[in-house]
Amino acid sequence: MATFSQEIRDKRYVEAGTALTRAIEIRRELSHSLATVHSKSLASTLANYGTLKQGMGELNEAQKALEEALGIYEKNSKDGEDPTCPDLARTMYNLGNVYCQQCNFESGRGMYTRAAHIQEELVLTQPYLFEPKLAKTYSGLGIVLNLLGDHEQSKNVFARALAISRKFVSSERCSDVEALSISLTNYGNTLSSLGELDSGVPPFLVPGVMRVRVG
Repeated sequence: MATFSQEIRDKRYVEAGTALTRAIEIRRELSHSLATVHSKSLASTLANYGTLKQGMGELNEAQKALEEALGIYEKNSKDGEDPTCPDLARTMYNLGNVYCQQCNFESGRGMYTRAAHIQEELVLTQPYLFEPKLAKTYSGLGIVLNLLGDHEQSKNVFARALAISRKFVSSERCSDVEALSISLTNYGNTLSSLGELDSGVPPFLVPGVMRVRVG
């Protein structure tokens, strides 16, 4: 039986879905007459709709919306828009998540890899803003590489995520501490798969690794 809070959440999901569906219809009509002006707004709305549907567990609908959004962003990029657009990377990352939830791991790997390439460029100019996002993408890529049996490459990717997470954990924000904990766990699990743990002790259990105050 659903709890009251779950019922409220589900109602809000439905209301948000209805609003976004209407917004997509309007922006699709506008994009027909003023494509350059409104196509990016359409892509943004489709991406938001896809993320909403993913949260609702409607993965086929999420995939459809995110793929359409990605197609628009890619077309705009070919037409002269910045190819390192953050929205493009974010849509690729979210689509990678959906593919992996559908057990389409090869496609998920492709999306994460492409998103990481864009974010690596963005980090060069705005590291504080984009490095945490890049760490999340590396973590997703590392997980799917592990699932595909490529443990060595997974280890390398997790090591990059861990290096970024360590840099930002000094801020003592809960989200940064959580990111470091996840990176350490993923890295330790991958080392375990490769049989490279020192005496069977994962790095996230070594004393002193998590000397961080929270709250």
